[in-house]
Amino acid sequence: MKKINVLFTACGGWPTCGTIDTLRHSSEYEYHIIGVDCKPNPAARNYVDDLVKVPRFDDAAYIESLYNICRGYGIDVLVPLISDEIPVINANRDLFEKNGISILMSGTDSMIETANNKWELDKFLTERGIDIMPESVLLTKENAEEALERLGYPDKPVCLKCIDGCGSSGFRIIDDRMAKEVVFARSRVLRTNKWISKAQFMGAMDNLETGFMLQEYLDGEELGTICLVDHGRTIYSPSHRNIEMELSTTTYCELVDDHDANWIVRMLNGMLKLDGNIGYDFKRDAEGRLMLMEINPRISATVSLAAKAGLNLVELGILHALGLEIDETIVPEYGLRLLRNYGTLYEKDGVPRGR
Repeated sequence: MKKINVLFTACGGWPTCGTIDTLRHSSEYEYHIIGVDCKPNPAARNYVDDLVKVPRFDDAAYIESLYNICRGYGIDVLVPLISDEIPVINANRDLFEKNGISILMSGTDSMIETANNKWELDKFLTERGIDIMPESVLLTKENAEEALERLGYPDKPVCLKCIDGCGSSGFRIIDDRMAKEVVFARSRVLRTNKWISKAQFMGAMDNLETGFMLQEYLDGEELGTICLVDHGRTIYSPSHRNIEMELSTTTYCELVDDHDANWIVRMLNGMLKLDGNIGYDFKRDAEGRLMLMEINPRISATVSLAAKAGLNLVELGILHALGLEIDETIVPEYGLRLLRNYGTLYEKDGVPRGR
């Protein structure tokens, strides 16, 4: 078996085990997997071969540390797993690529930073007359009250979002009724509190940093699409219908072939010239129309479902990044469902002790 050395960033995230495990079932390649994290837990050694501590993505020493680890372990492919680090890795990609380290990320000919920024993406689509995103307003200390009213508050909840955040980072729903209900709630559904009142929101405005937006709230079904793209040409785009979610992560979903999602991702992958593994998040509005919430130009956590269904988008993405030929004729087992329970890992004195 040919050996491939792969480095995954942010390997301590709780869905990461399933993502990395997809490579352990390869019939053609042996993967040596390095995991890095700013807060590495030794228990992660149950699913990575080597675990290394790095600075946070926004630390000035992050890139140098990441590069030195790649050189030290002879890494063939670097795989970013969080949206926050994409701009900084993209700005330093020459350092890696000129030294033979491929990055599983769209290249310099793409509009990756537009794709990774919800506000810039909204502007890009609006300028081209493409109405597929909920109405949004870039937030400032001066326009908060007006923006809430414009988006229908108090008759409708309004979402607060970080324009380039990952997962639940910076996400809240401004809804006075729900903010009160969750205080003494016993419901498992309400266990994760994402609701705040208008008073809480306005009271926090003095601490507002740049990079936040308010967006129209949609309460329809959520859908994710996980793509493999060849320089704008979509090769695969299976979707998952999200039945249950926690902390913006899918915990129960079904693999589906969604016509509307396929049309949107093929159009945008081409327009933005994206490449590699790309994730899309959608939600349906009151009329059932599929609306784009964001693009994540990286591997999505739900790729493990596609792999279980016969379409290993993690391995195919790595092979694509290395310029190797891949099978473009795989049809996954649609209808397969993923149920993500809390996993259990063990370690003692820094030594992994199984699952």
